[in-house]
Formats: sequence, C-alpha cells, structure tokens
Amino acid sequence: MAEKLIVYSDQTRGRIAPEVYGHFIEHLGHFIYDGIWVGRDSKIPNIDGIREEAVAVLRSVSAPLIRWPGGFFADCYDWRDGVGPQENRPVRYLEHQDGDIEPNAFGTHEFMRLCELTGAEPNLCVNTATLTAQDAMDWVEYCNGEAESAITGLRRENGRKEPWKVNYWAIGNEAYWRHRPQDYVQRYLLWRKYMLRVDKDLRIIASLIEPTWRPEPFSPHEDCLQEVVCGIRGNMEMASLHLYSEGGSGGEFTVDEYWDLLAQVDQRNRLRIESLLGVIDAVVGDQRISLALDEWGIWHPEGWKTKSLEQPCTHRDAIFAARYFHLLQSYPRRIALATIAQSVNVLHALLRTDGADSYRTPTYHVFEMFKGHQGGEALECLHTRPRREIRSAATRMRKDALMDLVTVSASKSQQSGKMLITLTNADPEETFAYDVELVGRFTAISASARVLAAEPQDANTFTEPDRVQARNLAVDLSENRVRVRLPPCSVTALAVKGRGAKDLP
Repeated sequence: MAEKLIVYSDQTRGRIAPEVYGHFIEHLGHFIYDGIWVGRDSKIPNIDGIREEAVAVLRSVSAPLIRWPGGFFADCYDWRDGVGPQENRPVRYLEHQDGDIEPNAFGTHEFMRLCELTGAEPNLCVNTATLTAQDAMDWVEYCNGEAESAITGLRRENGRKEPWKVNYWAIGNEAYWRHRPQDYVQRYLLWRKYMLRVDKDLRIIASLIEPTWRPEPFSPHEDCLQEVVCGIRGNMEMASLHLYSEGGSGGEFTVDEYWDLLAQVDQRNRLRIESLLGVIDAVVGDQRISLALDEWGIWHPEGWKTKSLEQPCTHRDAIFAARYFHLLQSYPRRIALATIAQSVNVLHALLRTDGADSYRTPTYHVFEMFKGHQGGEALECLHTRPRREIRSAATRMRKDALMDLVTVSASKSQQSGKMLITLTNADPEETFAYDVELVGRFTAISASARVLAAEPQDANTFTEPDRVQARNLAVDLSENRVRVRLPPCSVTALAVKGRGAKDLP
C-alpha cells in the first residue's frame, strides 16, 4: 500500500530565502590556497587565479551568497593586508592555525571576483577582536563608498572604480570566544553605528549563541545570550547561530551512529533553533528578527585530528544535508540565511581538490538538486510518516524516540510557476512508494524526478569521481497525482510543471 503526500499549492508559509543555500569559505587548511585560489600563473585551469572547477561547482548549484573571511580567521584579519599589488602584500602569522602563515594573495578584490564569477552575493565578517570600529567603517567605505575620499581613492588605485555594494555584514564571529557579553554589546553597537554612517542600507548580522551552550572562557554563565540580546535589542535585524553536528567517523560508522547523526537534524537542531528564536522573541518581542545559520554542517573526528580539517564525505552526509534543508525551509519567515561549512576541501565540502585533480562529493548533488527551492514559496504539506525508534542523545533532548524516515519539503516558484518537491528516505533497506496529490489551483502537465541513492558509506573519490551521483527516476503522472518510489537511503527531487509555467534559462 502506497504512502500519501498532499501538497497544497495555494497554501504558502513564506518565501524561502535564496541565501539559505549559501556557502562559507575560510582560510583553513587547503581551502583557499589550492582549493579556491591557485594563482594566475598556475597550470591548473583558472580564471584570474581562481580555480575554474570551484567556479563551475558554485555556479552549477546557483550559489546565492558566499561568506568570507571567517570564521576565527576574521578576528585576526586586517582587510588592508589583502588589497593592492600581490608583491606588496604582507605575509602574516596565522593566530588561529598553529604557526601557519597567511600570504594574503586572496583578499577583498579576489573574493569579490569569485562572487562576480559565481553570481553570489558577498557576505563579509568584520574583525571585532584586533581591529577597531574605524577599521570596520573603512572596509565598508572601501567596498561600498561612492564619494571621493582617501579610502575610495585607494580602491580605484587598486583597479576597482565602481563600488561593489556589499549588503551583508557580520559584526564578529562567535564573539563568545573573544568577548564577555557586555563587551560584545559595546563593540556591536559601536561597530554598527560607524558602519551605517557609510551605508545606511547594510544588512548587519549579530553574533549570538545557542541558549544551552556556555563555552569558556568568556561565556560560562547562563545568561550570556540574554545579556547580548537585551543589550542590542533595538539595533538587531539578523542574528547568527552556528549549528554543527557530529556522529562517529566520517568513513566507517556504526548503524547507531548513522541513525544518531540523522536524528540530530529534526530533534536536537530543531530544538536549538526554536530555543534561540524563543529567547529573541521573549526579550525583543519582534518576530521580524531573522536567523543567519552562517555555519552549519558535520564535524567528523577526522576533521578534528588534522590541521587541514579534511574528512570523508559520504552519502550519509548528503542525506544529512538534504534533511537539514528541509529543517531550514520549515521556518521560511524566520531563517534568512545559511552557509554550509565549508564549500571546498574543509569539513562538509561539496568539492575536494588535490593539485589539478578534483571531484564533487555527494553533498554537492543535494545542493544541485535542491536549487529550485531558492526564492520559492514554501507550501503546506501533509504526508504519512513511516517512523523508526531511535535511542540516542538527540532523541532524548525532545523526549521523542521516534524519527521520521521520510522528510518532505515543497515550494512553488512565483517566477516560473513550477513546483519542486524534495523527499528523503533515510531507511537503508526499505523502499517507500508515495502517491503525491497536488491540491489547489495548480494543474500539472508534466513531472520528472531525479534521485541520489547509494549505501550510507559510499563516497566519491579521485579515482571514482562519479560513484555517487544523481540519476533520472521514473514517475507516473495522472491528472494532479504523481506516484514516485523512494529507494532506500535516497534523496529525491520531483519537479512538476504546471499549466502556464515558464521555462527559465
């Protein structure tokens, strides 16, 4: 007997911000150097020194936004080091990476060029630890200023006449590692005031912390989050939350570790999002404040053990990513931005490189399959839910040992009139057939699907770059009903074209 899914085409829950599918790039390991930046004289195919394959990957997933330069790197970074002729840029000690050096070959102009090549919005994170509010204001002026001044003159001297008009600016990164709550409040308010003097239209992101976490040295007490929110309550538009997960080895993991990692998405991580929103709403009383999950993804033990922070990227990670997007899209009116950590080589990567060689991980395919959700209206769905009892720390947090095996998210593009329905099946053994009924003023004229299915431990490699990849999946369309079969351990993207829908380029 088939399972049931009803998609209500006229009942929308809010627009899915394209920026939810954003990316985070930081000066860690082999991410920037050799991953993104290979240099203009490199034999590796590049565009102005930027690896062609990195550009191709970000373009193929329609990357809407890229966050840079950090991460911890942001709080030891002076933006002036990364502008001007390459031969004049200083080499610096990397405070956050045990004695490595930073050549500053990849700076503001190179980052903006990457954004231009990929069509992504830039998101800059300013230094609140070792620089001043004046330095932050000068960086805004360097990027966005139009008037004739010493700072804009420097930008023109360095080859950029027109301003880039960077909209997204984060004040500090994980400030609770650097500042006491009251100290960050003072910095945030001063930095924000100075930055807005240059450009009053900036979208500024505050650095917050999840309510249940109190890391040393500066934020061990219970009211850290409340202190910060109370201190900036009238001057906050977007709030940053970093939400990582971990669950056993990246390559060889047990059945229990498989289920625990996936359970974290809709159990532990949902609770953390709701808890932070609850504190903000209780203190500020304004539900227009949105979240920026500007670091999310999986930390496997392999990522902790090496300075390169590289780890296996298996099909399990791809299923996790798909279910994570379903979680984020269940809050379309509150989550305005999210950036995976990180896009190339480091942690939960989409692309792995080694010299001229590269391959795309299973997680890349999820981003590519889900890109049609960007900017769409999230639709109400109702579906039968095959469930499994999971005994883990993640399920104990919500006192619910049952986990949905199948998750669903649906959206409709106002621009094209097309509908995208994505589904995950976490069960490694069972296939689930779904009868999908489209209810409302939407007349389906065609339907197609692609599926990403493999064993949980399967991964792409330099020698087998296409071992895990999306393939076409047969579906049956009859009037406004579609039947689709979800293979074990799979992610499925069902695209439905309605009457009057447009074919977008």
